[in-house]
Amino acid sequence: MTVKRWVAVCLQFVVVLLFASGSSNAAEWRFPLGLTYMSGFKDVVDLYKNNMEARGYYVDTSWAVPVGLTFQPYVQFENGLGIGAGVGPFMFITTTAGYDFYAVPVNVNARFTFLPKANISPYIRAGGSYHIAGGDFVKQSNPGFLGGLGIEFFRTKRVGLGLEASYDSSEITFEKDKKVGFTYTKGEENIKPSSFMFTIFIIF
Repeated sequence: MTVKRWVAVCLQFVVVLLFASGSSNAAEWRFPLGLTYMSGFKDVVDLYKNNMEARGYYVDTSWAVPVGLTFQPYVQFENGLGIGAGVGPFMFITTTAGYDFYAVPVNVNARFTFLPKANISPYIRAGGSYHIAGGDFVKQSNPGFLGGLGIEFFRTKRVGLGLEASYDSSEITFEKDKKVGFTYTKGEENIKPSSFMFTIFIIF
């Protein structure tokens, strides 16, 4: 799916949900901010390490922590439906040799909260995701599906808490180097930097 088609599908998705939620008179904005563990970030770190070592550099990856900041605001309707968007988890790699990487995942999603007026409620959400990415070995980004299951605590308080497990199928295509004798060849590798994620967040 191209980026333009991904944007068009996401906009259609939001419009349909707005009509479905039209009977709800009240809406509430909620602002989850949290830290996310991302299982696929290690694959990106390994690719950079291997590429740089193929070019003759020594690389220490002990500093790489697969945790990033996530912000996922959404509007909640009385009937339990909601519309959201988000950025993160932010990720970056910087090296003394000058080979760098950054990615800012963005998404739009719809959700359903099972007990919208309760103090504790599970929820599900699904939508589309895309990585705004750049760096020395980045070739392109491909949009994908985002889905998550979570639970919110203290929903009736000014500040709440939440936990979520999610999956992001969006990919980044990287240049992959392989050392052959005294030179190296170039190939490609597709990596899902977010893939399986676990988030703990506070809600304002």
